[in-house]
Amino acid sequence: MILFYFGLSFQVYIKSFYYDVYMCDRSIGESGRLVTPCSKRHAKKFVLNFDGYGYTNIKLGSGEEYVVEADSKDNTLKYVWKNDDDRQVFQFLMLNPHTCKIRSKYGCVTYDDEDDKFVLSSCIEDQKQIFSISNHKDKKHNGVLKKNTGFPIYGDSESTYGVNYDSSEEFNQKSKVLSKNKKF
Repeated sequence: MILFYFGLSFQVYIKSFYYDVYMCDRSIGESGRLVTPCSKRHAKKFVLNFDGYGYTNIKLGSGEEYVVEADSKDNTLKYVWKNDDDRQVFQFLMLNPHTCKIRSKYGCVTYDDEDDKFVLSSCIEDQKQIFSISNHKDKKHNGVLKKNTGFPIYGDSESTYGVNYDSSEEFNQKSKVLSKNKKF
C-alpha cells in the first residue's frame, strides 16, 4: 500500500525501525555531505512535500534548501541542493501503521549497520530497509499511536491513524490513501 498525501507538507523524524538510529545531519555545511545516523537526542526533522502521485523529496528541516539524494557513484545518501534529478525523488510505502519502506527509482533506502551509513540498495525483504516516521521523537506523543483521530490509514474504523488529533480535520479533507500508484 502506498500512502498518498495531496498537497500536504509534513515534518517528520525518520528512524531505522530495528536499529534505533535516526537520519541526521551531523556535519552541517556544504552540499554533498553524508546523511548520517544518530541517536534520538540529535535527530533532525525532515519535510516531506507529496505531489499528486505520492512522490516527495526528503528535505532537511523547514529552513534548509538541502534534500536527500542517492549518489550516482556509490548510492550513499547525501544532502544536495534541490534540482530536477530523479535521484532526489522518493515514495513512502506503508508496511503497517508503524513502519514503511522508502523507495526510489533506483532502490530502497537501507541502513548499513556495518559501515554506519544510509545507502540505496535493491529492494528486498530486509529489516535494514524498514523505517518508522513520526512527528515527535517521544513515542508517547507520536500521531501513529493515537486511535480514532485523523484519517484511517487502512480505511476501517479500527485501524491506527496517521496524525495527531490537532491536525486531523485538515488531514481528513486533504489526504487520501490509495492502493494503486503511478509506477516509476
